[in-house]
Amino acid sequence: MPIDTPPLRHVSRFRLANGEPDAPAWYSMAQQVATQAAQPSSGAAPQLDGLELLFGPNPAGEAQPTQAAPQAPELNGEDLLFGEARTHETEPASPFVEPDAETWWGRRLQDFRGRQDPREAGIGTVYEQFTDDLRSPTATAAMLGASDAQMSDIIAKQLGDRFIRRETDAHGYDVLVTRGPDGQEQRGYVNAPGLDTQDLWRGVYGATPYVAGGMGIGSLTKGARGVTRFLAHTAGSGGTSVAGDLAQAPLGSEQGVEIGKALFAAGAGGLGVPLEFLASKAWGRFVIEPSLFNRSTGKLTPKGEALAKSQGLDPAAVNGDIARTFAQTYSRTRDASQAAIKAQEGEFGIPSTVGQRSKDSWQLTQEEAMRRNLYGERARDTMQAFDARQSQAVDFASRTRMPSDFRAQAARQDGTMNPAGITNVQQMADNAADLGVGIQSGMRHAREMAEAGEDAAWGAVTDILPTKAAFDLLPNALAGRLGTLRVTSEMPKAASMARGLDDYIGGRAFSDPVAKVLQQSPVKTVDEMRRQLLGMYKGAVDPTDQAAAKAIYDGFNDWIDEAARQSLLAGDAAAAANLLIARDTTRTMQNLFSPSVKGRNTPAAKLMRELETSDSPERAVQILFGPASAQNPSTIKNGAVEALRSMKTALKKYADPRIASDTIADLKVAYWARLVQNNKGNAHSPQVMLNNIKAALSSQRSLVTELYSPAEITQIRRLANELERITYKDPNPSGSGYTAAAFAKQFFGKLLDAIPMARPLYEYSGVPKAVHSVAARRAVDQQLRQTPRNVLPFTSAAGATYGRQAPASEQGTP
Repeated sequence: MPIDTPPLRHVSRFRLANGEPDAPAWYSMAQQVATQAAQPSSGAAPQLDGLELLFGPNPAGEAQPTQAAPQAPELNGEDLLFGEARTHETEPASPFVEPDAETWWGRRLQDFRGRQDPREAGIGTVYEQFTDDLRSPTATAAMLGASDAQMSDIIAKQLGDRFIRRETDAHGYDVLVTRGPDGQEQRGYVNAPGLDTQDLWRGVYGATPYVAGGMGIGSLTKGARGVTRFLAHTAGSGGTSVAGDLAQAPLGSEQGVEIGKALFAAGAGGLGVPLEFLASKAWGRFVIEPSLFNRSTGKLTPKGEALAKSQGLDPAAVNGDIARTFAQTYSRTRDASQAAIKAQEGEFGIPSTVGQRSKDSWQLTQEEAMRRNLYGERARDTMQAFDARQSQAVDFASRTRMPSDFRAQAARQDGTMNPAGITNVQQMADNAADLGVGIQSGMRHAREMAEAGEDAAWGAVTDILPTKAAFDLLPNALAGRLGTLRVTSEMPKAASMARGLDDYIGGRAFSDPVAKVLQQSPVKTVDEMRRQLLGMYKGAVDPTDQAAAKAIYDGFNDWIDEAARQSLLAGDAAAAANLLIARDTTRTMQNLFSPSVKGRNTPAAKLMRELETSDSPERAVQILFGPASAQNPSTIKNGAVEALRSMKTALKKYADPRIASDTIADLKVAYWARLVQNNKGNAHSPQVMLNNIKAALSSQRSLVTELYSPAEITQIRRLANELERITYKDPNPSGSGYTAAAFAKQFFGKLLDAIPMARPLYEYSGVPKAVHSVAARRAVDQQLRQTPRNVLPFTSAAGATYGRQAPASEQGTP
């Protein structure tokens, strides 16, 4: 019995001029021959020939031939590469069907220009025939994402009785037969084969709702997790397609909701999530990051510097790994504040909660509720463990990292700061006494070295004698130093120095021998008299006697300067030159250790003298920076800035370099200790540290500028920014809200107890504890959420292309 074989699709569509289906003459002749050859004999198997295999049964109803086995597809290189296989036929199934090109690229070109049916050449489109009638409804349908099938329905309804019937061409594309202005039938494509301007406009119109929806969904899900964005993008794109199909029903569409198109649009929307990740990664890596950070120099670009400056950062201090982190974080988040936070966080390693970073009152309240055990033990333990980590990090940054960096820079003395930190770290001393010892010993060492140099300089000064005119200048020089200080007999050393000067003027200074055997002659030279006065001044014990003796000694040195300037000292040229060198040495030393104005000691000189002579190292620190204060470190003594300037200069000039760097570091750390720890050696809270640092940078700017380098000040500001990031105003300082929440928790517990098996089931499920534990872990999560570039408007718009340029028999399927 013959096997029933369906006719080829396009052969059944042959028609004569009157539109009735018929077969061409060559086909009928071939079928007659095949029919005669296929007449079976008694008990014989049916005979099949090639024509029957090609064309199937005659439409007129001749005997049905059997079907041959299908020919296996042939694959060429392009088919293997692009995943397409086709069966090569010896000739097309219909003379009006355009055969496939031999190459993959050739077939793509056919798709682009469209497969043409020669019988429909030049018929144009229905839209071109009824432009005024169809402009508005077809534009609306295009914006709603109409497929060709939906567009056919809508056009047919809009044309009313002018629509006659719907046909297809040899390739299955919709052709509408309508009544033209002359009353005669005319034919026109719904969508002409190939890409044309009508397709482009339909694409623009159809993409509009997808683009608008994609932008909205992208904004709403900005910063959300990938799963959330995937679900939102998928639902949004698919929903846009479904809504468009439903909105087309009043226009005349009879297709209903095209499930295939909705799934296609949903898939295109969901595909946007991995694509946006890849696009954001590439865009950030190759566009944004290079625009902010110069990899070759390790510094920010002008654009990066402007961005860093907008966040309160010093662009000059943001370099190396910090600059790279800043640029990379911004390229991922497109948020300058997050980039600044991450860059500084990498420097000090201080973690923060989501609420601390965002300063969101609701989030802060939830985090505090977790700490108070309102959300279970696991949530509480997570928050408490985080608080301990944060406190330890703050303590390390403020009392180990910063002091260690101060010491490292003091040793380098190059005015730079390494933002990545130093290798060797040392925790700051808990008490000021340890720091005071180093400061006192360093200054004493510097003075001893200075005095040794002074003695050597004066040792070269010999045979310099004052003239009578020179002695006339001495009273005024002494008065300039003594001021209102009166020398009395109760000041033994100062009184002896005054009497010695009287004798020096009279030519009998220190001539009275202690014993007759000594036979001492009077002191005559300037250098010898200076040495005598210096010895007496150093022997003073009483503070008042010390002050007066020092004033007399300094006045004598001032007199030497003035007499030399007026050429009132007698001696040879070499001695005079050595005198100038010696006096310059003494003047420099006095200006550093005993600065004066018009012969009178400045407040700085008094502070330095107190510091050196203090018997309490802790007192030495208080002399410079005032007493410790947890809330207001802004009060410092008059002359402290000048004293620090003189001390640093003296240390660098006279002291051993190692001792000088250690002492300068002690000065920096001693002041820093006033800001970050109390007088018991315990670290302040982050809020108190922040307040103290801000006060120092504003009200003690001159002292801070004198004590620290610009790089160190910048690092101090960066730490202040980090402290400001983790400090916040408690949204419920009274705790009343937490108390109410605790009562509500107790009430809910009583309700569970009142319902049989409710509490065991509630606790056995573990869901509340798990949810609260996850919330706590997310609250302390340090990972910044990437903000990808929203490509949903572009991927979901692909849904607007579904069902266009497809044969009618293929529409409605993916």
